[in-house]
Amino acid sequence: MASASNTIFLKNRAVLDALYPNMFKALDAALNTPSASADLFTFDFFDGKKGFPSFSVTDNTGRTMHGHSLFDPIKESEKNFADIVEGRPGRIVVFGFGFGYHLKYLVENTPDDTRIIVVEPFPAVFREALNRVDLTSVFETGRIVLTFSTDASDLTFTFGQGVTPVNVPSMRFCAMHYLHHFMPEAIRSIRDALEGFKNNLLYNLYTTRYAGEMMFRNMIRNFYFAARSPGLIHYLDAFAGQPVFVVAPGPSLDRNKLQLKRVKGRALIVAVDTATRILLKDGIEPDAIVSIDYQESNHKKLAGVDTSFAYMFPSIEVYHEIPGSHTGRIVSYYHQSPIGGLYDPIIGPRGAIPSGGSVLTDAISIALNLGAAPLVLMGVDLGFPGERWYADGSFEGGEFTRDLREGRVEKLQIPDVFGNPMTTYRSFHAFLQYLNNNLPVTRNRVIDATEGGAAIRSATPMFASDAIDQFVKDGPSPRETLDRIYDAFEPLPAEEITKQIDVMIEEFKDLQKLCGQGHKQARKAISQVKKAESKPQVFVKTLKSLQQTRSEIREKKCQLDFLTLLLDQCIAGIFYQDSDALEDPDASKQEKKQAYRKILELDRDMFDRINKVVDDMFTHFEKVKERFLEEEART
Repeated sequence: MASASNTIFLKNRAVLDALYPNMFKALDAALNTPSASADLFTFDFFDGKKGFPSFSVTDNTGRTMHGHSLFDPIKESEKNFADIVEGRPGRIVVFGFGFGYHLKYLVENTPDDTRIIVVEPFPAVFREALNRVDLTSVFETGRIVLTFSTDASDLTFTFGQGVTPVNVPSMRFCAMHYLHHFMPEAIRSIRDALEGFKNNLLYNLYTTRYAGEMMFRNMIRNFYFAARSPGLIHYLDAFAGQPVFVVAPGPSLDRNKLQLKRVKGRALIVAVDTATRILLKDGIEPDAIVSIDYQESNHKKLAGVDTSFAYMFPSIEVYHEIPGSHTGRIVSYYHQSPIGGLYDPIIGPRGAIPSGGSVLTDAISIALNLGAAPLVLMGVDLGFPGERWYADGSFEGGEFTRDLREGRVEKLQIPDVFGNPMTTYRSFHAFLQYLNNNLPVTRNRVIDATEGGAAIRSATPMFASDAIDQFVKDGPSPRETLDRIYDAFEPLPAEEITKQIDVMIEEFKDLQKLCGQGHKQARKAISQVKKAESKPQVFVKTLKSLQQTRSEIREKKCQLDFLTLLLDQCIAGIFYQDSDALEDPDASKQEKKQAYRKILELDRDMFDRINKVVDDMFTHFEKVKERFLEEEART
């Protein structure tokens, strides 16, 4: 018969396996990773005075502190965290999981859409908590995000997952009392990460303001290719149990790219677009090419290259001429974004992956979805070995390397796979952090056969020749697998798709009507604010009408989400608007009027912007419909 401890552990594990399938892999990795805290602290686990399981922490000076109250950790949590649960929904960053009593209090006393990010520096304590405390009510909410890293770079990514300038959450931070005393440097690291998160968000806002219109246009124009081709979802685990090679254009590729001739026809080769020319220079044709860049300049990477030999995996927001000029076969996919919510009901699901910000991270995610076992990386330097940017034969003709050597690139230093210093730059370092966060928790084995470049956490370094000898076996051609699934796919008739597009457009017209109504109400309220003689009850009535319209607009979530690329600036303006005067009892009447007027003007501008964006969307979709109608006429 299972002991009480085993019973509790099994209950916790069942929920974690269902909702957080990679949690135990992350826990094992944390327990087996050497850390300073392992040498500095020891732990004692016991039952408190009233039977509540608890623990103590002792540092290397002999100082001991209890993790929770020995009498009533529940009441202790109410006392210590009451201030944190007040305020609007957002994200709460908690330093210390402990035995989870405070987390029970937080999930019970915060809105359902509040995400709780827990940074646990002592994985041994978390493991023991699973043995001793029933935490199923905490995990079942799906609101807990747990990390065992206190590195500021890692945390910046953790804090920012799923956040855009449109849905900026409030971020509140709290720490367990013993960690204030024992780990003040880690608390500073967490605060640095919160600041880094805000800076990244601001950077992304400016990027979206610059790129939003191009990405939006591409996503609509590429709808045609998505409708006419299978998606990544159709290829899930198509290569399960087989090696998949992901090839990037790093300088180390010059050392071992010819080894890929031994792979061709025996294992799948997935190249990022920037590596394609480099491989073709030596007669190596990858089986698949991944391309994601939304800018027109992205077309230069493959301009003049006949890519018909390969399957093209273009992200939905890629520059539309990339799939448009490809005469071979296409497999579509989205990033985890609102696109699927709008397109899937029309053409069926195509599959979505998280965005790591680069074509390399997309290629790796695609390979993992294909079932790569193992995933073999080549040319993934993520830095500048030999002060070179790309391998020979890249699309830019060595221009990037010249910029690098002439000091036009701000560089940082990181360890390479051999432990030696290597230079890189900010973007490559960000991609490395993304891989270091995500690869350790994947179920797939990862082999780093780059033979140079950055050290990638949890990837096993190997020579490419050894990886090929060990993992690549003779069998069915990868092309046969790709073709079999593609040939079985049946796209919807053009007539049916155009009808569904018309239905979608009508839903956006309903949104336009509401925005026109809101625009009128906002203008009326602004006028009333300006008129000193306006009666308060009249103004309140207008505000209530406006609030009702806002609520109806928010119900159009699928449509609003699709438009976010072109609304970031407006919504961010509303979010960052200073409205303290409305809540300040000491604010003057004039200050309150000014605050109301500014918010109402932002509302008015938002409604106006939505209407204009929807008009643009209609124009683009009419062109897409024309392609389907031409296709229908031909058949």
